[in-house]
Amino acid sequence: MFYGKKTGRLIFEVADVMTTRRPAISARRNIIAVAETKTQRPKTAVKPNPCLEKNLSKYKIGFAQDSGRLIMKRLFSMGEFLGYIRKAAMYPVALLCAAILVYGSVSAVDLHFAREAIIGSKPVGVISNVAEFEKLVLDMQNSLSITLGKEVAPPPKPVYIARLVFGKSLTSNYTLRQNILSTFDEVEEGYAVYVNDVLVCAGLDEKSVNNALERVKTKYKEDITGATVEFVDNVSVRKEFIPIGYLRSEDGIYSALTTTNEGTRKYVVTEKDTLWGIARKYGMSVDDLYSMNENLKETIHAGDEIIINKSSPVLSVRTTYIYEGERPIPYETKEKQDSSMASGSRKVVVAGIEGKKYVVEEIVKINGDEVEHNVKSEKLLSEPVAAEVRVGTKSTRVAAVASGKFSRPVYGTISSRFGNRSRGWHSGLDIAAPTGTPIKAADSGTVIYSGWEGAYGYLVKINHSNGYVTYYAHCSALLVKSGQKVSKGDTIAKVGNTGRSTGPHCHFEVRKNGTPQNPASYLGL
Repeated sequence: MFYGKKTGRLIFEVADVMTTRRPAISARRNIIAVAETKTQRPKTAVKPNPCLEKNLSKYKIGFAQDSGRLIMKRLFSMGEFLGYIRKAAMYPVALLCAAILVYGSVSAVDLHFAREAIIGSKPVGVISNVAEFEKLVLDMQNSLSITLGKEVAPPPKPVYIARLVFGKSLTSNYTLRQNILSTFDEVEEGYAVYVNDVLVCAGLDEKSVNNALERVKTKYKEDITGATVEFVDNVSVRKEFIPIGYLRSEDGIYSALTTTNEGTRKYVVTEKDTLWGIARKYGMSVDDLYSMNENLKETIHAGDEIIINKSSPVLSVRTTYIYEGERPIPYETKEKQDSSMASGSRKVVVAGIEGKKYVVEEIVKINGDEVEHNVKSEKLLSEPVAAEVRVGTKSTRVAAVASGKFSRPVYGTISSRFGNRSRGWHSGLDIAAPTGTPIKAADSGTVIYSGWEGAYGYLVKINHSNGYVTYYAHCSALLVKSGQKVSKGDTIAKVGNTGRSTGPHCHFEVRKNGTPQNPASYLGL
């Protein structure tokens, strides 16, 4: 065997001479004839090759007699064997590292394995979750059915194409919803009006929508230089696909934006507020306030929050302007009792005169109602002059006999009725009126009490000598004395807010033989 430099191959020359006959076995001797082997050196000059010799030293060479072939077996040392094991172990480690590197690279650059959704040959968007997308399609189908009041057929089944995209390429939820809507037959593309992100109405063209919005502002515009008008609510107009039930003409859009909603809101109590005043301002009764505010107390303080009924338009408008000009200063009225004058009579001794001041004020109105009044500066022009009035206290005639029929002691708003209420039993009828409003005797009789009595505040009691006694409570002023005879219709006191009271009113009671009766039954209310 030798190595050919030109061919780069091993060359084997066999010089063995073997007989083709089967080996003969001697009968006498247990001897097997072995073929004679002759070794003949190759005639070709062969130079020693150290590299070849080193490589061949790693092989075990043998000769297979049955097949007549040369057999070469690779010999492995323990070091080589361990080296192969190390190399084999490195492949899965390298694959794992490569996978981690790829995943880290994808995460670092915000790549996503996503799908592009196509409905009815129309691309809808690139999504990351098929189940959530199909749920969204179903939800929008149900929502559209509710809006239109009829069953809406589902769109064609979506087709998905796998994509590897950056995060910013994923379709936003809003765009996805719009694209899904566009696949339904029951929608139209138009200009939607949103108030505080709630769809209110829509128009087919942008001009009609903008005209309607300007008309809403014009409704509350003040004819004052520098006045500003703006929406209180967040208003946006978006071009999108809209359920056909929301589409309106210009007049329809204006009507939808100016319609009022019945609801409740929080009212923040100011320094001069009373429960009665708040109730009257918003067309409620004091009992309504108590029923809507479980922990409401009779005494309220600035900064307290009260739930009230408030009708307000869908879209609220704020008007702000600066007022410069004269404002009146109200005068005071000083009363002095005169026993020489008939009870209930009044005489002006000194007429009151309003003062004047020049003011610069910032006025803020919401939907036409003034909510802020900020004085920037003011200059006194003239002081007010107090009025002086004499009030008669002398009884000029003997009290008539009680008629048994009662008249209203004061005219005003019924703020609380007789019977059970949230604070407990109410034994009278509350009639709200401004402080100082005259209170008149409901029927003729004798004053049996005139003074302060606990929760009643200033109180007048009249005995009508027929088993009936009437009460007039929370007065600001008492004009009669105990023992005095009064006739039906005589002024006996003035409306006030004394005692346990929620605002200026007259608490009127009718008692029969000491038992409270429902005053409304006697007054025809």
